[in-house]
Amino acid sequence: MNATRLEQLNFTLIALSLAAALVVPFDLFLLSYAILGPLHYLTEISWLHARTYYVSDRREWIPLWILAFAGAVFAPGVFSADPMLLQVPWLGEWLYAFRFDIGFLALGLAMTLVVSHQTGTRVVLMLLVLATLHIYRAQPVFVRVFAVYLPTVIHVFVFTGLFMLRGALQARSRWGYATFSAFILAALAASLLPTFDFMAVTNWARENYSLAFQSLTASLLVDSGAVAADQAFRVDLLTYPKAIPVVRFLAFAYTYHYLNWFSKTSIIGWHQISIARAALIVTIWAASLALYFHDYVLGLGWLFLLSFGHVVLEFPLDFRSIYGIHEALRDRLAPSIQ
Repeated sequence: MNATRLEQLNFTLIALSLAAALVVPFDLFLLSYAILGPLHYLTEISWLHARTYYVSDRREWIPLWILAFAGAVFAPGVFSADPMLLQVPWLGEWLYAFRFDIGFLALGLAMTLVVSHQTGTRVVLMLLVLATLHIYRAQPVFVRVFAVYLPTVIHVFVFTGLFMLRGALQARSRWGYATFSAFILAALAASLLPTFDFMAVTNWARENYSLAFQSLTASLLVDSGAVAADQAFRVDLLTYPKAIPVVRFLAFAYTYHYLNWFSKTSIIGWHQISIARAALIVTIWAASLALYFHDYVLGLGWLFLLSFGHVVLEFPLDFRSIYGIHEALRDRLAPSIQ
């Protein structure tokens, strides 16, 4: 598939994701996260591993994996309702106090690995990261941005948009610009259009949505000014009028994020793997589906490592994409040299 056909396909996928998000937002979000999500995590981690996670040395991705595992240890709902770490006397409680810092540390580490290859410079940069963390980690906005939004909305919407913009700028593609514009407009439409009478919610979604995604939805409601902080966890998300646009946005952003990845199979070649690895991916994916549809919240807990891990492991590529946008804009805006 050539670049133009790919952009046309993604234009269509944006329209379909938006249409589904407007009609069945709760079910779409839950199904996309459970069905497309694990396959995306597995195939992207496999693809990143083959490219040494876009760092300069194979050993450099080990700290990123350590932080990914650390984030997973903090996840509740695996062996019990409480995070595993809290079940470790004293030490576990002390480490649990750092649960909101993992995303920021991973982002800072990825930036350090991409920006410089000099050991001295990297040490200085990491000291600056730690100093910034020490100053701001107690601020509520810090927790919301780096613990709530970084592995969710920022990853699936902001970074997806940056990838699309980089591709359009580098290819100087009209279809690329059109697709990026459609992506932004679709997100606005999902967030701003009035609620339609024909919106449907199944009993399965009613049983699982609030259990699985109440925290994320409530945070967005509070930060958008739609509800007071002391009321955010008391409203019925499936009927509260101001919650529905938030869920539509999430359903659109997540669904298109996954579909965008799978649409690029022929371009980035993530499917070019050994039969053994493909079999392992399919087996884990099938087990993930079974777990999600047996107990959705339990599936979230067990698969948090894959979900959070693929976010962390993608950070170096995210920084390279941002730098790619900078280079493309510089080349476009710089005066021509005669």
